[in-house]
Amino acid sequence: MKKEISNVNLKSHVSNFWYYHWKFIVFGVLALGVVVFLLVDYLVKPVDVKIVVLSRNEAVLDFSKIHEALIDYTPDRNGDKIINLEIRNVSPSNGELPDEEFVSSAISSLQDPETYLYLMDSELFDLLEKQPVGQNIPEGFINFSAESPNNPYVKGKGYNVIGSPFQESFGISDELAENYFKSGLLLVLRAPVMEYDLEVGGEVEKTGYFEADAMMRFVARGTPAKRMD
Repeated sequence: MKKEISNVNLKSHVSNFWYYHWKFIVFGVLALGVVVFLLVDYLVKPVDVKIVVLSRNEAVLDFSKIHEALIDYTPDRNGDKIINLEIRNVSPSNGELPDEEFVSSAISSLQDPETYLYLMDSELFDLLEKQPVGQNIPEGFINFSAESPNNPYVKGKGYNVIGSPFQESFGISDELAENYFKSGLLLVLRAPVMEYDLEVGGEVEKTGYFEADAMMRFVARGTPAKRMD
């Protein structure tokens, strides 16, 4: 009998609680849903452009300043008006490695097919290009000196940040440049990565190259990316 009374009282309490608080509960659930949606949308938002950094002197680079300096030159890949530029350091933690081991230790990250832009010490880039098949970037790199022969900041196949208008905005003083980046710090563009498409029945250019190529040109010209209003 007491158990029946207890059950009745519990149902009554629950019913009363719902009657007086249902609006707050529904509002709370909806608010939580919105927060979860926004959080998931932020976390899974596709990257517009990704840049990987390989440098023996990455410790003196200010990645937040590099990001700030390049964000205006980053194309909006999916047109959502939210620019997501990812700058990722892949430099081995052991800075005492010989140059070849230093490069080979990071090769799996460098070969990532989603990556088209690289910021590298000039000597490490030259070494990477000389590596044998399997230890290099199979697609190679765009020869930017042929693309922009009159650009004073182009060095070989890349855009040399040192001595360019970007040196200061990257937070690299003349002293740091002289001590750590004497041979140059290059922004280089990988050639298109091809992948097999079942619908086409052949190889097609992997997405991402168009935006990376556009960003490289924006940087070289010193002209920010055009934004849709």
